[in-house]
Amino acid sequence: MHCFALFDGLLLFICLLGPSYSRFTAAGAKGRYGPTLSQCRLEYAGQPWLSSFFTTSLGKQYWTVPADGTYWVDMIGAKGGHGGTYQTRSKGARVQGAVQLNRGDVLRLVVGQAGAASTETGDNGVGSGGGGSFVVKYNGGTETLLFAAGGGGAVGNNYPPSTANGQASTEGSSGGGGFSGSGGRNGGGGGGAQGGSGGYGSTPGGQGSSCSYGCGGGGYFSNGGSNGCSSPSESDLYGRSWADGMTGGPGDTSRQPKATNNAEGGFGGGAGVGHRAAGGGGYSGGGGDGGISSGGGGGSYAISSAVSVTKTSGYDEATADGYIKIARECTIPRP
Repeated sequence: MHCFALFDGLLLFICLLGPSYSRFTAAGAKGRYGPTLSQCRLEYAGQPWLSSFFTTSLGKQYWTVPADGTYWVDMIGAKGGHGGTYQTRSKGARVQGAVQLNRGDVLRLVVGQAGAASTETGDNGVGSGGGGSFVVKYNGGTETLLFAAGGGGAVGNNYPPSTANGQASTEGSSGGGGFSGSGGRNGGGGGGAQGGSGGYGSTPGGQGSSCSYGCGGGGYFSNGGSNGCSSPSESDLYGRSWADGMTGGPGDTSRQPKATNNAEGGFGGGAGVGHRAAGGGGYSGGGGDGGISSGGGGGSYAISSAVSVTKTSGYDEATADGYIKIARECTIPRP
């Protein structure tokens, strides 16, 4: 049985109760941008690490590792949005695992935010993509991705396929419908519909060939693909990569006046919604919808040095936003 400690000298004697975590959330932020420092200070008030071990930058939450040790991570991506007919969100993926960290390492965290929902019941009654959740270690000027949990793709007014959920695989899933964008691979963004190829690594998702379809979710290394619209307000709705802030795509409110959060994709690379359902963000982004079905879910990742890794597609969590739990494993000294 395990015990956990959050700081040097602060042992939590809870073997009989189970592990204790520092739980990082979206802190009340909605839409394409992550929380501010003020929002996080309210959310985490009373945490002993708040004043000295924590800050934010452009929605990313920075937590400084207080002591050497093995740290357990348990995280989920955000749920995707939905339309007015099937008012059920797709689910984010769950990733669990343990890694060795050193005092002074900075964990740069993105907590995925839920996709926008709409009350529209027509063909345009769709939502935006949910954001993926990410844990990135920063040390000596170098960023290293440790874990990523894919966000859910948006659910349309046709029956939502299971591929809309965040995926345990490193690959994002393709959007629903016969002309969807393909899921990204190796950290690439999802393709836009109609028919956009999935991105691969630093190559972004391909542009779709029709203005009537959805955009791709962002991957860790590259952006999602746009649809075939000529107007930027309709085409630039794709999810963004880590280098571009992991922001969600903007929404097209002229097409989606009934959507929440200005139809924006969720922070964490979720694509915004215009004509059709959008892809979710993740290690690799989900593809855009090519009909009246659903966008693809984002992929998940764990670094090869991690141990006790479990990845689950479509984890059913009560909250729509993602979360990241972190704890340091330790043993209680013998008397």
